[in-house]
Amino acid sequence: MKTRSVILSVVASLAVCACSLNEYPYGFYSENNFYKTEADALAATNFIYDAINYIEYSRAIVFLGDMNTDAMYPKGEATTSNKELDGWKSATFKTNTTLYNFYKYSYITINRANSVIENVGAMKDLDEDIRNQYVGEAYFMRAFSYFNLTRNFGRVPMHLGTVRKLDEATVGSAESLDEVWDRIFSDLDKAIELTGIYPVPVTGRTDRIAAYSLAAIAYLYVASAKESGVPQYADMAFDVADYYAKAVEYAGHVVDDPAQTTYGVTAARIKRIAAALASELKISGPFNIQFLAGENSLKVIECNLRASRSFPFVSKILKLNFIELATRVMLGEHPEGGHIDPFELDYVGVKSSQFSFARLGKADPVLGVDMTSTGEVACIGETLDEALLKSMLSVGHRIPKASVLVSVGDILHKAALVPACKMLKERGFTLYEDNSPSALDLIREHKVDLVINIPEESSEGGPGAGYEIRRAAVDYNVPLITNIRLADAYIRAFCKLGEEDLAIKPWDAYCVPSR
Repeated sequence: MKTRSVILSVVASLAVCACSLNEYPYGFYSENNFYKTEADALAATNFIYDAINYIEYSRAIVFLGDMNTDAMYPKGEATTSNKELDGWKSATFKTNTTLYNFYKYSYITINRANSVIENVGAMKDLDEDIRNQYVGEAYFMRAFSYFNLTRNFGRVPMHLGTVRKLDEATVGSAESLDEVWDRIFSDLDKAIELTGIYPVPVTGRTDRIAAYSLAAIAYLYVASAKESGVPQYADMAFDVADYYAKAVEYAGHVVDDPAQTTYGVTAARIKRIAAALASELKISGPFNIQFLAGENSLKVIECNLRASRSFPFVSKILKLNFIELATRVMLGEHPEGGHIDPFELDYVGVKSSQFSFARLGKADPVLGVDMTSTGEVACIGETLDEALLKSMLSVGHRIPKASVLVSVGDILHKAALVPACKMLKERGFTLYEDNSPSALDLIREHKVDLVINIPEESSEGGPGAGYEIRRAAVDYNVPLITNIRLADAYIRAFCKLGEEDLAIKPWDAYCVPSR
C-alpha cells in the first residue's frame, strides 16, 4: 500500500508539471518585451562591454596588437595556442583557440552593438540625450572591435545588422581594406556626433573624448602603414598626408578640446593662487611663480621673490608700468592697479629667445627646463603670424626661400608636422629628410634655409639622436628649430606672410581697450 501511494504521488506530480508547460511563458527576452524603458537601454548598452571583459579577449588584444615588441616570450606554462601565436605559425591558425576566442568575442561585441544601434535608436520615448549617448557608445564599440580585427586580419566579415537567424550569421568579407576602415571612421564620427563628454570620467564607459582618441590612433595607424609600404595598405586609395592631418585634427580635440579646457577658468585660478601666496607670504613687490598646468589642474613648482624677464614684456604689451606699481607698493603706497583682460587685446605680443650655442663648442643645442637663452626680443603684431615673424627675424632667423631639412623621429611629431609640410610643398619648397647620407652636406653647403630637428630623449643621458645635424646647423649658421609647436607655427606664419607684409608701427600705435 505504501508503495502504491508513492507511485500515485509521483504520477500526480508529473501531471501537474505537464500542465504548467501549457502556460504562456513570461520573463523571457524578446524584442516585444524589451527595449521599452531607460533601464532596458542601459542594460543593453552595458551588455556590449561585457564581452570584452573575458580574459580570452583581452589577452588576444595584447598579444596581437598592443605589444610594443615582436618578442613576446610567453611564460613556460602558457598554453600551446599562445606559443603558436607568438611564433605566428599560420598553419595552426584554424585550430588556435586564442584566435578563435578573439574572433568570437569581437563579433559578440559587434552583434550587441548592432542591437543597440537598431533598437535603442528606435526608442522615441527615451530622452534624446540619453538615447544619443547609448547609441553613440554602441557605434564606438563596433568601431573598436573592427579596429582590432582588421589591423590583425585585414579584410574581415562585415556584420552591420543584428543577427537574429542562423543563416544571417555568415556574411562575406569586405571587398577591400578601404571598405573596412571607411566603416570604422564613419562609426567613430557617429560616436563623436552622438556622445557627450563626462565631467568626471566614468570607469568602463566611453564618451566623445574616447571616440576622438581612437579616431586619431586609427588615422595614424593607417597612414603609417601605407607610408611604410605594408602589404594591402600600400594599395589603399587615401592620401597619406590627408590621413596624418586627420590624426592631428582628432588628437587636437583630445589634448585641447574647448569643451574640457577652459582657459578663462585656468587664468582665474592662477590669479587666486598668486593672491593667496602673496597674502600668506606677505609679499609686497614683484615675485615670479612657475606653474605646472594640465587638464585645468594647477601646481606651483617654484616661487621666487624677484622680477622675471616676462615682467617688462607684460608691461609693454598691456601698456601698464608694473615696475612703477611694484616700486610704489614697496614704498608703502597703495596704487590702484590696472584691470586689463589680455583676451580683449586687438594685437598679439610674442617674445623670442636669443641663444649663444655658436660660442659653446660641441654643446647640444636643445632646450630643457634650465634657462639657456642669453637674451630675448619682444615684438607686436596684429596677428600671431605677424608678431611671430617679427620676433624670429629680430633674433637672427631668416625666412626660408627654397628648402627645409626636416628631422623628426617620433611618429606623433611627424603627424603634427604633416599639415605644415604640406603647406611648404604647395608653395614650391624642397623638403629633405635626415635619413639621407647627404643631410650634413646639405647644411655645410648651405643648400637648406632652415633645419627642423625635434630631438628624442637619449636613454643613456648623452646627446640624443640628431645631435650631429643640430650641431652642424649651429656651426654653419643655418637657422635651427627644435620645438615642434614653434616649428609648426613658424612654417604657417612664413607661408602666409612675407617680409614685405610685416607692418612697422610705433609701440603706441597698438592700443589697449579703454579702462
